[in-house]
Amino acid sequence: MALFCLTLASAQVRLAFDAASVKRAKGQDSVEADCRGIDSKYPPGIPVPPLGRCVMGNARLDHAIALAYELRFTESIKGGPAWARDDNVRFNIQATAPNPDKATHAELLQMMRTLLQERFKAKLRLETQDIPGYALVVANGGPKLHESAESEAISLHIVPGPPATLTAHKYTMQLLAAFLELKFKEPVSNQTGLNGAYDFSLSWDNTAGPMPAAALKELRLKLERRKVPAPFVVIDSVEMPSEN
Repeated sequence: MALFCLTLASAQVRLAFDAASVKRAKGQDSVEADCRGIDSKYPPGIPVPPLGRCVMGNARLDHAIALAYELRFTESIKGGPAWARDDNVRFNIQATAPNPDKATHAELLQMMRTLLQERFKAKLRLETQDIPGYALVVANGGPKLHESAESEAISLHIVPGPPATLTAHKYTMQLLAAFLELKFKEPVSNQTGLNGAYDFSLSWDNTAGPMPAAALKELRLKLERRKVPAPFVVIDSVEMPSEN
């Protein structure tokens, strides 16, 4: 097992929000959590936060940590007090960058990490471990993918079915691996070596599972069972924040 540990407080150039509000949420509605930088990309038709802001609504602490460290699952957060995962302990967070028209997505995430350190007194460690999962790889014969036009917008459209269908435009293999990871609830590592953005469609019988191998075979891609690197955040200590 490969293991890499890093003290997160010292790992980044320190960036901070110009203004930030942290308040306890009173309900348990659906969680809202996003940061929008100048380079953030969204499919058409979905609500987005204002430029240069991070917005979280009805979020637990583990939701905030997952956003700040780009973890797809809150299960990838270890340790810490029970209230960090308690559905009855939620927060509304609104934060604005000092340069909202210039801040990148990565810079906003660094500001979120600073907010966690300052407002929640969070001491966190990042670990990367090799754990059982899937590798997305190219099958024999090479990929059967159509490269997207420069002017095309990124989009993903899914129809549940049966049969279920997925139509993607300007989609990278990294994004496809992230989608498959959400479907399988297990780590999926992009090991295709493909760096472009592509248009493709998939269809599958959703009664047979979330994404049968035959669907990927049409693109001459496949999933292989193997150990893949997966990030975890360990909470060494954290405090309930004061509101403002």
